[in-house]
Amino acid sequence: MSNFKSTVNKYGDNKYRVDFSYISPDGKRHRTCKRGFARQKDAVLWQREEMPKVIKQLEQVEILDENLTMGELISEYMEYSSARRRVTTCGTKGHIVDKKILPYFKDKRVFKVTPWEIEKWQNELLKSTTSTGKEYSATYLRSIRSQLTAIFNYAVRLHNLPSNPMDKVEMIGKKHADERPFWTVQQYKLFRDQIADKPMYYYAFEVLFWCGLRMGEMLALTTADIDFEKQTLKVNKSFQRINGKDVFTPPKTASSKRTVHLPKYLAEELKEYIDSLYKAGNDDRIFPLSKSGLHHVLETGCKECGLDKIPVHSLRHSHVSLLANMNVSYIVMAERVGHSKSNSITHHYSHSYESSGKEVAEMLNKIMEEMADVSKESGQQTTVA
Repeated sequence: MSNFKSTVNKYGDNKYRVDFSYISPDGKRHRTCKRGFARQKDAVLWQREEMPKVIKQLEQVEILDENLTMGELISEYMEYSSARRRVTTCGTKGHIVDKKILPYFKDKRVFKVTPWEIEKWQNELLKSTTSTGKEYSATYLRSIRSQLTAIFNYAVRLHNLPSNPMDKVEMIGKKHADERPFWTVQQYKLFRDQIADKPMYYYAFEVLFWCGLRMGEMLALTTADIDFEKQTLKVNKSFQRINGKDVFTPPKTASSKRTVHLPKYLAEELKEYIDSLYKAGNDDRIFPLSKSGLHHVLETGCKECGLDKIPVHSLRHSHVSLLANMNVSYIVMAERVGHSKSNSITHHYSHSYESSGKEVAEMLNKIMEEMADVSKESGQQTTVA
């Protein structure tokens, strides 16, 4: 029989309880009780016949958790996450887990992982480099660390891990990048003119720069998403290539679903481009491109026109910077690019009027027309092949 102790005690208004304790496999003594017996003999009967069964069940749970490996825990956690997270989020989690966490922790016992072991793991991350020899970015380091923290939090909630060992370990990385690179209108024009002989990429980058869409949102656009009469573009999905398959997912956040007013100049460009596509149906993607292709064309274009290379996502930052330079209010800006609004008062009471979105499009259109006029005057009018 298990190593346990128990006593029957009276409490309250003539009620009885059984106080009992047992020692778990880790050597710790646990104390609990069973209340609510109207008669002492009922408490004694439960103490003699039922209590040993309860303790045995508790000990089995302790043994199961004590022997749980990180590999088993992570497998369970990923299954839990897949039912609650976006496909793309799980894909990112899976990559970090497979490449950065499992190789180090897979066979370790969850209840035996120490802060010292985590510190060693973090030291390895700090010394690691990418395939091109660059150190991991501060934001990537924080993402890796946050993923392991989430796994241990899951163990605390569902496997009675006493505490999260990550709480005792020094933080590494940063949540936000220091300064996000962006292009001015003049810099973007240099790049745009350089890729004018690649029409599909040309118009894709036009949408990214002048509308501030995320790359997945732009790649998901279909002909049905653009209303040329109203000069608007609907963002209601995102495109990803996952495990060799084309996947449409909901946008990143609820606020990412939005209608973006197009500058007239861009609307006319897109109309001409879509009309040139062969039998494009309503559900056909306007830009059947890959993310790697966009990165390659951006890198090549930057090199050819002498610009410092920036990530594709920085075109979104460029759009936000342009709006800020135009003194567009935060509310209008957030609605245009699909940013979530952190302030609850702002979210509920500061919705912009539709005219604000149109006014932004008109201001952007003026800039686009001025760019076109400058090109004509300099004899460098952009011709999209």
